[in-house]
Amino acid sequence: MNKLKQKIKDRLGEKKTAALKKVLNVSRIIKNIVCWTLIAVLTVAVIIFVFTKINGETPKVFGYTLHRIVTGSMRPELEVGDVIVSKEIKDKSG
Repeated sequence: MNKLKQKIKDRLGEKKTAALKKVLNVSRIIKNIVCWTLIAVLTVAVIIFVFTKINGETPKVFGYTLHRIVTGSMRPELEVGDVIVSKEIKDKSG
């Protein structure tokens, strides 16, 4: 690995190598921020889902609700076992 680093330094020069390191560090930081934010959002969504399910309510996450089709009354568009996502409309005038 040291040989590869030395080849990069030789070809790019010290200034460009230092700039490349800075860019790689910044991109690593941005990647970490995005990943941890995504993990936090998904964790909150799962917690909301579990608590509403425990209370016997239909789980809603950010205004969206999951429904599972349990009867064949909606055939042929929806089959038994299908899962649909719905969102409640607040303003029903339009």
